[in-house]
Amino acid sequence: MGVVGQARPVCGALFFWGLLGPFALVVGAQGSFLDEPGLLACGPDSLQLTLPVGWEGNVSFVLTAWDTEGKAHALHNDSGCGLWVSGAPDGSRKVSVSYTSCYVFEWDGNYLMIVGLEGTGATGQRVLQEEKLLRCPVDLPALDAPSSSVCSAVRSQDRLPCASSPVSQGDCEARGCCYNPRDRVKTCYYGNTVTAHCTPDGRFSIAVSRDVTLPPVILDSVRLASGPSAGCTPVVKNSAFVVYQFPLSACGTTFQVTGDHAVYENELVASRDVKTGSLGSVTRDSTFRLHVRCSYLITGSFIPLSVQVFTLPPLPAVSQPGPLSLELRVASAACGGFITKLNGTITSPGWPKEYPTNKNCIWQVVAPAQYRISLQFEVFDLEGNDVCKYDYVEVRSGLASDSKLHGKFCGSEKPEVITSYGNNMRLEFKSDNTVSKKGFKVHFFSDKDECSKDNGGCQHECVNTFGSYVCQCRNGFMLHENGHDCKEAGCEHKLSSAEGMMSSPNWPDKYPSRKECTWNISATSGHRVKVIFNEFEIEQHQECAYDHLEMYDGPNSKSPILGRFCGSKKPDPVVASTNKMFLRFYSDASVQRKGFQAKHSTVCGGLLKAEVQTKELYSHAQFGDNNYPGQANCDWVIVAEDGYGVELIFQTFEVEEEADCGYDYMEIYDGYDSTAPRLGRFCGSGPLEEIYSAGDSIMIRFHTDDTINKKGFHARYISTKFQDALHMRK
Repeated sequence: MGVVGQARPVCGALFFWGLLGPFALVVGAQGSFLDEPGLLACGPDSLQLTLPVGWEGNVSFVLTAWDTEGKAHALHNDSGCGLWVSGAPDGSRKVSVSYTSCYVFEWDGNYLMIVGLEGTGATGQRVLQEEKLLRCPVDLPALDAPSSSVCSAVRSQDRLPCASSPVSQGDCEARGCCYNPRDRVKTCYYGNTVTAHCTPDGRFSIAVSRDVTLPPVILDSVRLASGPSAGCTPVVKNSAFVVYQFPLSACGTTFQVTGDHAVYENELVASRDVKTGSLGSVTRDSTFRLHVRCSYLITGSFIPLSVQVFTLPPLPAVSQPGPLSLELRVASAACGGFITKLNGTITSPGWPKEYPTNKNCIWQVVAPAQYRISLQFEVFDLEGNDVCKYDYVEVRSGLASDSKLHGKFCGSEKPEVITSYGNNMRLEFKSDNTVSKKGFKVHFFSDKDECSKDNGGCQHECVNTFGSYVCQCRNGFMLHENGHDCKEAGCEHKLSSAEGMMSSPNWPDKYPSRKECTWNISATSGHRVKVIFNEFEIEQHQECAYDHLEMYDGPNSKSPILGRFCGSKKPDPVVASTNKMFLRFYSDASVQRKGFQAKHSTVCGGLLKAEVQTKELYSHAQFGDNNYPGQANCDWVIVAEDGYGVELIFQTFEVEEEADCGYDYMEIYDGYDSTAPRLGRFCGSGPLEEIYSAGDSIMIRFHTDDTINKKGFHARYISTKFQDALHMRK
């Protein structure tokens, strides 16, 4: 909050200044009108502000603006600077400002003007309470001036104002409206046609004349095709016209992006007043349909580019003899749109049949402020591969193609529930020119985000859930009994998932002093633990004698040490030799730093020791939960003690089948590496016979390509006395 008259830089080298001075327009203190959608109107030569009725109420605030010299002025008649203030019959006040005015700047394809509300501070000094940047595009799309016949067809008593007086002829005709300087009350009015505007603040304005068609339109029947809802009814109507005004994001408007253009479309429908006689009547179409399309530039400023209106041509007569022909058109599978409902269902094009090829559909779902949107897939069946490069569904938080990505999905595995980060979400479906599948059916739900206000009352983290929320504590803390506060917790962690995140206590804030924390990571048998650091900042010391992180190759601190780390350099990825790793973090009493965040996962393959006790080996770390991944290449070497061999017993075996096992396969070698005799290459499904090594070791190689994924294999291995014969399946 600053004092009016103080210069502030905006947009690089430009300076915008507040308006202040004598004869100020004053507005009441009951609330600001600067965010009203009808505040600004852009014309080809000037911009116009509409101050609502009651602006002269409480003299608590002064409406001000800045000139190019940094001097503050109140908004009053100033013809030398291209500013005019006038009253309207309804009590509102109109402020017209020429684009060549002292208060208007041209910048980046726009005319800019800053207005503000100036009030009195606690010390009695005048201070700026609120300000707003007004923007009108330099290249504002203009409609053609209506013909004289369109204007003269409207009786004076039926005229509806298209713009408030005073208005220039150029501004009026650029709106596609009729101009009559002799009419002091309705100088600019709608003609006998359809007049549509796309406003810079993102609104449709559509005026329909009763006599735009023959037979005429029944005005009481004019309605938006999406049906009546709040804010989607006429704003003005008389015996000759009906006018609709609504935001682009409401009333069933559809949306699509074409290059750098955002295209919004809506439709009005009505009935024609068809007169019937004793012999009846025939019309080509008794329903009037009006399609309006607004195009905006989405790169840089949100500038309206064009407005298009599509209607059926007028009928030649109320009735006309002649042949009657009917045409049935079946639309292809339509898809995409702009959705403002709180809940609903989205399906792939053609549902419940297979989706067509070469489709690209974009749905944009918008919820009220402080709401979040969740997607729950009921059915999901798309052509799939490991990188989803053919057919896919892409989900983002936001409406743009580069908004934050939740995921890109394909195949037959249903995505988990996805919740947006804000109050809008983008869902894009794309199919290529080959394979078609059943598609998808997804339900969307909008729910108020209780975490958006005061963090839900949570001390650390607030997590929104459907219909409620929960508080969570950072690493090293636990939730208090009151469900909102956090208290210190034990710092011993046991992790057994295939992958996950871990961090120092109190992350992302500084770790506390005198803290010791441990992480005991255990992965699937036959898979080595791997840790990758995303961030790392621990008190620096040459020998890491103060604060440090230690990593051990095994289940506890007695295992071989993999390293001791400190400082701000991220350690390289660390891989254990087995499926267990132990980490210990220590901080002393002095310096605290941010700490670390790391991801633990698994790496297949490695050296395994066969013993008398049976051990397990799985094809992949998520065996039983998911099929094996694509493009895997894993080598396991199983070694027994001297005088013993290795016995393999397969419990499960299901690998993509092919005559020569050329796609996915498992190979077994009777030795330490692939130079040893190969005992067989296996694929398909079904149990394998027991396999015995001739020496003290066996190597297992598992390879997968990037297409079909199966369940994988589960084997048990044990050391055994040497056998006279080898049992294997070739």
